[in-house]
Amino acid sequence: MGFDLPLDHLRFWLLGTPDPSAVFDLKRSDQDRAAQLTQDGWSIDYDRYMPSARCAAGALDAEREGVRVRIIIDRWICGRE
Repeated sequence: MGFDLPLDHLRFWLLGTPDPSAVFDLKRSDQDRAAQLTQDGWSIDYDRYMPSARCAAGALDAEREGVRVRIIIDRWICGRE
């Protein structure tokens, strides 16, 4: 892809939380959810959450050094089926 996607952090970021193994700055929304996260040179903006996934992100934009990645989640499956 021409850049390194931070896969180790992505698991946490998709859940609307910083990776506890690295320094971060987190700004929260009025609903006390992650609004903007900065970690390892990446800036992550959350623009919606999935109502049925207990604060899991529905979409996020991650940007670093001119690279922008948008991830949209259509549906979360929680637990084992």
